[in-house]
Amino acid sequence: MSPGPGATTVGDRRRPGHQRKTLRRWIPAARAERGEPKRSGRRSRAGDSGSEMSLDTVEAENAALRELEEERDILRKAARYFAGETRW
Repeated sequence: MSPGPGATTVGDRRRPGHQRKTLRRWIPAARAERGEPKRSGRRSRAGDSGSEMSLDTVEAENAALRELEEERDILRKAARYFAGETRW
């Protein structure tokens, strides 16, 4: 039994009968069911010699992030414009 989408260990832990170990097993199982790649248990830090991300990859992700932020800003402005235009 795996948690539903959007489930968190903090939120589910509050339910009776849910132990921390159980939840830690559920999360990787749910990710595997969705086909997500396995995560290593260690988080890499910037400048860490074990970092697998290349500079090109980081720059590409930053460019994509900037594009998404620009699209979000445009949509916010459009929503504000149309909300002000509508008078119920």
